[in-house]
Amino acid sequence: MKMKRIFFISYYFPPLATGGVFRSLYFVKYLQEFGWLPTVLTVKNAHSWSNDTYLISSVPKNVKILRAKQLNVLFLHIILSKLGLSKFYDLIERKFIIPDKNIGWLPYAFKKGKKELRKTDYDLIFSTSPTICSHIIAQKLSKKFQIPWICEFRDLWTLLPHYPFNNTNRGKKESKMEYEFLDSAAKIIAVTKTFKKEFLSTYPSIPSDKIDVIYNGFEQLSPLRYSKSDLLTIVYTGSMYGQYYPQELYPALDGLIKENPDMNFRLLFIGNAEKQIIDELNSYSSISTEFIPFQSKKDLPKILEQATALLVFQLGKYSSVPSKVFEYLSYQKPILAIVPKDELREIVMMTGMGYCADPTDTKGIQNILKLLYNDWNNDRLPKPHNINILEIFKRRNQTQQLAILFDKLL
Repeated sequence: MKMKRIFFISYYFPPLATGGVFRSLYFVKYLQEFGWLPTVLTVKNAHSWSNDTYLISSVPKNVKILRAKQLNVLFLHIILSKLGLSKFYDLIERKFIIPDKNIGWLPYAFKKGKKELRKTDYDLIFSTSPTICSHIIAQKLSKKFQIPWICEFRDLWTLLPHYPFNNTNRGKKESKMEYEFLDSAAKIIAVTKTFKKEFLSTYPSIPSDKIDVIYNGFEQLSPLRYSKSDLLTIVYTGSMYGQYYPQELYPALDGLIKENPDMNFRLLFIGNAEKQIIDELNSYSSISTEFIPFQSKKDLPKILEQATALLVFQLGKYSSVPSKVFEYLSYQKPILAIVPKDELREIVMMTGMGYCADPTDTKGIQNILKLLYNDWNNDRLPKPHNINILEIFKRRNQTQQLAILFDKLL
């Protein structure tokens, strides 16, 4: 059977190893099993705190990877900051660096895409964001070569609760761009039902059946061993930046420990964290806190074996389902979820391993920490059940779902 061809645009791809990489990586790994041969267009010289060359081994040998260079606008930021002109850079960023800081990749990636599509026939174009630049490239290539385009949002863009350009000219321009993506793409993929609802309520002219939901997932079930230590250890994996850190957890835990000084908690953060966040969390002297750098996909599970529970959190009422949650589920360890009552909480509770509290409820957080501590102290941490329900989140099964969607567009 002749393979169908998909031109797959993903800025985040190995050796980068940030959260968004793995979805694209495993789609590319498994698509050929379902009749689709991808060619990947990605970045050549991205600067990132997380790189993992081991991930390249998961890419099939016959997959062509096109890497386009990028002019990094952060260098402009550094230069202007050294000249005392950081406010001038902020003005340039707001007015001209649209849609995001990866704009320096766009012209080079578009040029490479044009060259490839001129010499090879493709059945479909697929793009995934962040970065929104991927969609701009895909939209232009789709129009120029008359190839149907599938547009995937791994996160919201202008509909993010903390989107910084609401009620500005830039915000209006980007909202118009977002609508044009949704309107001109042959199909839209969202990674949560909540994202789909947001799109449909904001852009009611977009038909509901044009948007499909394919969740994030995991490669395979990988239950981790656990040996009890003297400290209840809560582990978080991933970046922390700006306001994105467990700012509700620490005051609640600090208060709980002061009321119950015999309780021993240890928080371990694996990944990149901004200095001000490290300083703030370390200021809680009652809580044992440790930070270690990013770990490769191969080395991470060994470190996570020491975890009593794995941490996930959301800010306020913002509802998303980060990809790390599915990895957590695959490890079959308890999950401490400081999240609203929403889609994420429902997924966390699928196997009965969740300890959940609303981020705005300090007393509720303390109660769930107390329950976790008592279960740990009395050797009655929950065992997973309904494991078969997680089959839908396996990367291969999700790729099959994607391939079926591709087939329906031909």
